[in-house]
Amino acid sequence: MVVPEDRIRAAMETAGSDAFELHRELRLALGQAWDDELEPFRYASEDSPVIWLHKVG
Repeated sequence: MVVPEDRIRAAMETAGSDAFELHRELRLALGQAWDDELEPFRYASEDSPVIWLHKVG
């Protein structure tokens, strides 16, 4: 994934001197919410619960 320079600059400008806000803005730019939602589907083992997707598309 490539985050454009302008998006990073906008995150820095929005956050100002607040490090926590900068962290939040960068997580947003990197799509962390999508990663968090998809994480359960990345690992499979005998002990993992099965999540059936009945309707796709």
